[in-house]
Amino acid sequence: MRRKLTRILIVLGMVLAIAIAGIKPVHSFPTLNVHLLIAANPLGRVKVKRSSWSNFQPARIGLMLRGSDRLLLSGNASATVLCLNLQRWQPPRGRESAVSEGCGTVPTRYDDDILLDTRPFALNDPATPYLLYPRDSKIISSPLLRWNPVEGVQSYKVMVMGPGVWWEAETNRTEILYQGEEPLQPGTRYWAIVEADNGASSTVEPQVFSGFSLLEADEMRAFARESTALLRSLESETDIFQAVHLYWGSGLKGEAIKTLEAQIARGFRSVTGYRLLGRLYLESGLNRLAVEHLQEGVKLAEAAQDWDSLAEMQEGLAIGDRNLGNVAEARLWLEGARNAYRALGDEEGLRQLDELAEKLF
Repeated sequence: MRRKLTRILIVLGMVLAIAIAGIKPVHSFPTLNVHLLIAANPLGRVKVKRSSWSNFQPARIGLMLRGSDRLLLSGNASATVLCLNLQRWQPPRGRESAVSEGCGTVPTRYDDDILLDTRPFALNDPATPYLLYPRDSKIISSPLLRWNPVEGVQSYKVMVMGPGVWWEAETNRTEILYQGEEPLQPGTRYWAIVEADNGASSTVEPQVFSGFSLLEADEMRAFARESTALLRSLESETDIFQAVHLYWGSGLKGEAIKTLEAQIARGFRSVTGYRLLGRLYLESGLNRLAVEHLQEGVKLAEAAQDWDSLAEMQEGLAIGDRNLGNVAEARLWLEGARNAYRALGDEEGLRQLDELAEKLF
């Protein structure tokens, strides 16, 4: 009885903390969340320039574009951009063109971005069963909950709670399907807690990361309509990135993460893939996984001299390592990002990096 009372107090504390902080379920963007470069032939003759860069740089499949970005196709090169509204645009050959010419000026995720350095600290202590999925994400159906395996632990108790729902189960695995008698309701925020048999609990993590919600009816209809066009066999880079951005733009961060994890496990090695996965991990407070994968992405970006990806991923590494308490490593990553911004001639990027450094340290 006392233990159940403690859990109730934990839940009330979580709900109160979220209400006070004004935290809402993760919001979704209409259709895709960015404009996306899905074809370029030949790749080396399609170039891109952000508004703050001094020169054009080689483009790559899966490149996320803002309306202010400019594309340059030399000779007979061709390219296709999948716009936010799912319309395809082929930039004109032989001249510069702004992405807004073909995709309009509707704000993208880049324009309404989450400041990664303002996300709550999550140490991801290996000695705790912190939640891996679903984690600050929307979901499509009853979730298969997954958490960090704790060494030496034989069993875990899992709780899912929210308005009208209190479900408990025990397992000796590190995942379990929610099978409560009360079905989860669309648009309602629920929370998950995992307790190991040695007393370690996922409640040491910020409460926002343990929350999730089912897509609402209109969101589900929109997702079903768009997924028919974009979710294919995932055989090509284009298919993979379209699927990831559709999930992400629909608020299904967990599905976006699982898609990239599965592809990387199959040997998919792409600068853009690691860049995306690292960013999704950071947004979800999975700092250890973010650092691990961003380090792999940095190696690929350095080999390709992809300064844009290198700058962003080293920024992400600085944030992830800072959140894990690795201050010296974080400073080194920021210096690496500065070098990448200098290679781009990006004075605005350097200025924003200085602002980030002030927040981090």
